[in-house]
Amino acid sequence: TAVTELTLDYNSLRGFVFPPGYQNLGFLSVKFNLLTEFPDVRSVGNSLRKLWLKDNRISVVDRDILDSLKVLEDIHLGNNLLKQFPDTTNPSPSLVILRLYFNLLEKMPFLPNYGKSLVQLQIGNTPMKELTLQDALALQKLTKLGARNISVSRLPNLCHAAKVDVNFVFFD
Repeated sequence: TAVTELTLDYNSLRGFVFPPGYQNLGFLSVKFNLLTEFPDVRSVGNSLRKLWLKDNRISVVDRDILDSLKVLEDIHLGNNLLKQFPDTTNPSPSLVILRLYFNLLEKMPFLPNYGKSLVQLQIGNTPMKELTLQDALALQKLTKLGARNISVSRLPNLCHAAKVDVNFVFFD
């Protein structure tokens, strides 16, 4: 089919397996639903560039499904029930935006593989208490870190890190 964008916002979807046949789908939005699981979108893994799943009840992200998203640039998982976000062994080299704000994260996700391409990470409004230097150094391309309203008592000092070219910008 020639569908390139699909918006299923403001419904009562509790879950679904994305059907085959949407090989051109580049944008999928399933915001403001009742999803409890990360949807199986492997069938569109070679075309999906933007996946917006904010304002659901997702508590776990399936690493295998993430690995299948080969051209993903932007994933929006804000306002869910995530306590962690997995790094993958074979992530999309084009993922530049990851939104995890308003989740249940207590620790910054360690993302050495996604860190090779991730430019913007939003982790604000979470009960996050820990952001280590190791977590920050793994994000090699990061230029924007949205970390508003978190409980981290101390940010790591990146001023003297030899291999880091990161400009942390805190934004709303």
